[in-house]
Amino acid sequence: MNVLLAYNPHAGSFRAELVKQLGEKLSAKGFTVHESDSHNPDLKNLATDCQHVCVIGGDGTLRDVIASLAHANPSITFSQFPLGTINLVAREAGYKKDVAALAERIAGRDAAKSYHIARSGDDIFLACASVGPDAWSVDQVSLKLKKRIGRLAYAAAFVGQFINWKRQTLHVQADGVSFTAEAAYILKGRYFGGPWTLSETAALTNPKLSILLLATARRRDFLRLMLSVMVSPKLGPGGCTRLECSEVTITSDTEAPVQADGDIVGQLPVHISANKEIVMFA
Repeated sequence: MNVLLAYNPHAGSFRAELVKQLGEKLSAKGFTVHESDSHNPDLKNLATDCQHVCVIGGDGTLRDVIASLAHANPSITFSQFPLGTINLVAREAGYKKDVAALAERIAGRDAAKSYHIARSGDDIFLACASVGPDAWSVDQVSLKLKKRIGRLAYAAAFVGQFINWKRQTLHVQADGVSFTAEAAYILKGRYFGGPWTLSETAALTNPKLSILLLATARRRDFLRLMLSVMVSPKLGPGGCTRLECSEVTITSDTEAPVQADGDIVGQLPVHISANKEIVMFA
């Protein structure tokens, strides 16, 4: 089997030695190993003859590589060595920062799993998307600070957002049913923002989107939401709407950023669908 190691050299804890070690482990198991920067414009051609791609990086890198390669080679399988700041997909899929364990997993000791992806326009996302306080915070994250201090950069951005709190009315249509909210969470994977779960039905294996809408997104509503996932669901804000759907459209009378997998991917309006594509993970 040909394996492509697609690495993000800009990931905070990236080391060239890590790619070398993983390549050596896989070569020792009889694989033919190729290596490439995940930003290489020729990545699609390099993956043409590969049966497996291991992404060395975070959720954003994983999303970008899958978006680039899934159509080019539908039979390809993926795995991840997590180097991102939060690594939501790796947390759910059970990938750890262990070269030997990942090489064993790629070798087929664990059965491949089918994960459903979501699509926003021409882009995909794997774990989550949102419009509201979280997206405004992500929009303020300093990339330089993120590289230096990792996930604490998100905390610093949130402090700035908390001081200059933004609220707006969102018009949401989920499978044709209309709602009004001030914050919307579109959940494809189990985790959001770390080891926290906003929906018990959200999962990479679930073909549908899990939606959480906050009728009001005041500071106290957001803090209560955080307490509900960190401490107890009983502490959650009132006016929450939870549902599952295949498609959701969000619009507003004012501009607002949309975040997906921890990156800003666009502005409102946005249409998101539970895509029928299945991506296979080792």
